[in-house]
Amino acid sequence: MMMSLQTASKTILGTLFAAVLLSTALHAEPTVDSTATDQAAEQQQVVRHLIRQLDANQFAQRQKANDELAKLGKAAVPAIEQAAQSGSGEVVSRTIDLLKMFAGSPDEETASMALASLRRLAAGGNKSANLMADGAIEQLKRKLGPHRFQTDSQPQPPMLPPGEFHRSVRISNNNGNRVIDLTENGERVIARTSVDGHVSVTWHLPNGQEKTVEADSADELKQQDQASFAKLQQLIKIADNGPARFPGFDNVPRVRVPAPRLGDGMNPFTRATRVLVRGPRTENADPQAKPSENPARPDSDRTKPSNEPRS
Repeated sequence: MMMSLQTASKTILGTLFAAVLLSTALHAEPTVDSTATDQAAEQQQVVRHLIRQLDANQFAQRQKANDELAKLGKAAVPAIEQAAQSGSGEVVSRTIDLLKMFAGSPDEETASMALASLRRLAAGGNKSANLMADGAIEQLKRKLGPHRFQTDSQPQPPMLPPGEFHRSVRISNNNGNRVIDLTENGERVIARTSVDGHVSVTWHLPNGQEKTVEADSADELKQQDQASFAKLQQLIKIADNGPARFPGFDNVPRVRVPAPRLGDGMNPFTRATRVLVRGPRTENADPQAKPSENPARPDSDRTKPSNEPRS
C-alpha cells in the first residue's frame, strides 16, 4: 500500500513539473516574437522620421538625417525608394545619392536591393527621380564595371500607363517670359523662365508649403539644385513639344498618315458611269486571242432551205 502511494505521488509530481515547463515555454515564445516585431516597427519609425528630416529647413538637420540613413543600410532601402518616387526637390536628390551609395556596397544583398530600386525609379513616373536614377546607374556602370549589371534583368516601363496617372499643364507666354504650371499625380511644380535668362522652379509640397529654387541662368540652377534643373528641363520640353500622353512615352515619334485621294478607285459614281459606257467586263478574257477565221454559223443559217435543185 505504501509503495502504491509513493508511485502515485511521483507520477503526480512528474506531471505537474512537465506542465510547469510547458507553460513556461508557451509564455516565453510570444515574448521573443513581440520584442523582434517592436524593434522592427521602431526602426521603420526612425527611418520615416529621418526621411522627413531630409526636407528640413536647416541644412545641418538635412545632412545629419542623410548620414543616419546611410548607417542603416538595407533596412532603409524600401522607404528611401518610396521617398524618391513621391518626393521632390532635395529629397529626390539625396535619396538617389543614398541608393547609389548602397548599390556600390560590398554586401551583395544591400547592393542588389539598391540597384533594383534605382532601376524601378529610372522606369517610374516621377521624372525628376527618373532622370537622376538613370544617371546614377550610368555612373555605377562606369565605376563598378558592366559585370555587376549582367545578371540583373532590366525592368521595362509598363506598356499601359498606371490607372492613377493624371497630368495637367498650363502654359502662358508674355513677351518671351514663360510660366509652365504642371500638376502630375498630385505633385504641382511651376517653372518660370525670363528673357534675361533668369529661371525659377517652385515646388508645392504636400503640407501646403512652397519651396522655390531660382538662379540667374539654367547652368547656375544645375549647379545649385540638380532636381530642380531636371524638372525645369522636363517642363521646357513639355512647353516646346507638347505634353506626352503617358509616362515613359515622351519620345514616341508622331506618325502622319496621308488621307486617300478621291480618285477613280474611291468614287463609286465614276466607276458606275464607266461600266455603263464600256459594258460589263468579261471574266477570264484573253486579250491576245485572235478572232476565228471561220466563225460558226448560227443555227438559223444551218436550217435555212437551199435553192439548189435536188438530184
